[in-house]
Amino acid sequence: MLERRESEVQCKSDNILSVLFVFNTTEWIACVTRQNLLFYHINWNLRPLHMLERRESEVQNIYTGAAACDTIGERLLIGDKVGSIHIWCLINNEPKLVAVQECILENDVETIVPMGQDVFLFANGQNQIKIWNMSSNTVEHIRLNETIGSIQSICCIRQGSVSVALAIGTKSNYIISKEIGKEQFDIIMRGHTSPLICICCQKQSRSYFSISSDRYLFKWNHRTKVVEWSTKTKQPVSCADLHPERNIIVLGTETSKLLIYDTLTSYYITTITLKVNTSVKSVRFSPDGSNLAVGLHNGNAFIFNVLGNGDFSLHTNGILHNDKSHVSDVIWSIDSKYLLVIYTDNDYNIWSIPTFEIIVGINIQNIKWHEGLHPILCNTLDKSAIDLHASAITLSPNRVLSCGKDGQLRLLRNHYERNSQMFKLGLGPIQSIIPSTMNNTFLLSMRDYPIIVEIQININARLS
Repeated sequence: MLERRESEVQCKSDNILSVLFVFNTTEWIACVTRQNLLFYHINWNLRPLHMLERRESEVQNIYTGAAACDTIGERLLIGDKVGSIHIWCLINNEPKLVAVQECILENDVETIVPMGQDVFLFANGQNQIKIWNMSSNTVEHIRLNETIGSIQSICCIRQGSVSVALAIGTKSNYIISKEIGKEQFDIIMRGHTSPLICICCQKQSRSYFSISSDRYLFKWNHRTKVVEWSTKTKQPVSCADLHPERNIIVLGTETSKLLIYDTLTSYYITTITLKVNTSVKSVRFSPDGSNLAVGLHNGNAFIFNVLGNGDFSLHTNGILHNDKSHVSDVIWSIDSKYLLVIYTDNDYNIWSIPTFEIIVGINIQNIKWHEGLHPILCNTLDKSAIDLHASAITLSPNRVLSCGKDGQLRLLRNHYERNSQMFKLGLGPIQSIIPSTMNNTFLLSMRDYPIIVEIQININARLS
């Protein structure tokens, strides 16, 4: 059996900004803090860990934490707050400052990337990039467009020992590439900048759609995971749904409006303004595509007749009134003959379409519902625990995949918590889950991060 031993080096200084092995060996460690640069000479063979010596830079600077070694590890480059680069080498087994390249950038050096033995890339927070050839002391200037956000990280793409391109990530969730020697930047991927509000897709489709509080609507290619198009809405969006046959998506807003877009081209089609001052909480097209249900914060629901891609007509009797609680979700029956309106207190009404009458005395489980994710539809869940679940997917008569309000994903069987299995994904709290385009695959949105995660679950291998 291997014995695990842990050792530590105490850095008696302010907060550590970066730590790295230096001078082409594991015996020397450089520790960069805001005002100090420290070197530790370590003997890893001794237990407890033995520090042979500790060296500190004689000159204090205001460092940014940007640090990197050259491609063979002999030189250490450190960036500071005034745009200068400090170059260190190991001479006679002692760290020595051999040169300072002053003000190579206009201000903070936030990124250092080695591109070759004597070639380095430097970048700051104002999207200024410079490539410095140390041998010839020449500098190439690059300026990144600020519309795609400030630089978050840069890596160098190599073929063998030759740098051929740069990959740049920005704080606005762009990933762009630039070939060495060319001026053009290419957008590889674009992502959301805030946690998602909703994801929607259809079975066997090649695409899915996402929208977040950054007001961007993205169409993703399911196979390549690349954004095919994006558009920014002028209204804060709260929900969305895809038409089952037409190439349109409807977005419900917090400002009493419905926005209609073409899913093939991102073309804006029309806006439907509701004659009430309340936010939209749920939008659902009927499975046959003939109607659109809209659930509202004031407790009412509207039913629109879908006449064309941009032609929607409110049914004469298509306002379903309820003054007791806000609408949480609206769900159609598979045959489009019933509409289930669920309220935030977990009460609900079942409306008959097109008579618009409340159906009394019918069990909610006696109707087959279309893509319902509300936990109230899962007969397997204990009704006293409905409030613990944010969404639930019925996989079989006695198995449910649940996203809890605690952010955990569980596979449940029967009514008993002891018959559940929790998935350890290591991604943080989960906000919602929907079925993906393929069988046994699911799309997750995260509560704290603007990311979409696709998982595949072998249901037959679980809870066996």
